[in-house]
Amino acid sequence: MIRLLVASFLIGGPALALIPSAGPNPPDSLDPNGPHSLITFTHTHRRVLSCEPKRKQEKFSCKAKKDQADPSTSIRLTPVRTPDITGEDQRHEVTVSLTPDGEQARRELTLPAGVWELEWAARKKHERFRVNDDQPFTIKLSTTTGGCVAKDNECRLDATKVARTVKLPRGRVAK
Repeated sequence: MIRLLVASFLIGGPALALIPSAGPNPPDSLDPNGPHSLITFTHTHRRVLSCEPKRKQEKFSCKAKKDQADPSTSIRLTPVRTPDITGEDQRHEVTVSLTPDGEQARRELTLPAGVWELEWAARKKHERFRVNDDQPFTIKLSTTTGGCVAKDNECRLDATKVARTVKLPRGRVAK
């Protein structure tokens, strides 16, 4: 009886490895009918108009008075080749222009599955995000032009400061 069990394992075990596993294949970005996601890019832009001194207990700081600014911007999306892409990557670099829609700029775009890198303006850090299903998601960009500097109990406006942030949804960040 034990010999029969051992023999069936030795003969049947390797054959099981040849049976395709259930579940989706990793996205390879080659199938035009494969997974895509509708991605909404938004951008808000605020500028600092003035700085007001603010004292809380013994700590001195500045409060920035801000206003809306033109939210037009553009980003570049570059496909990142990863080990799950087994053939030639059919994705191409895309430049996305976000045009004003009220107080923010907005653009919707459908991208194929895979990892993408987002490059924006003079920002040194390039975020990477993953498209791997048909679920839509939003990437939020924001810019603040100008900033307040507290020095010697005074507040000064530094018009040269520019802060840009990118917010990716949880589960979409890629390395």
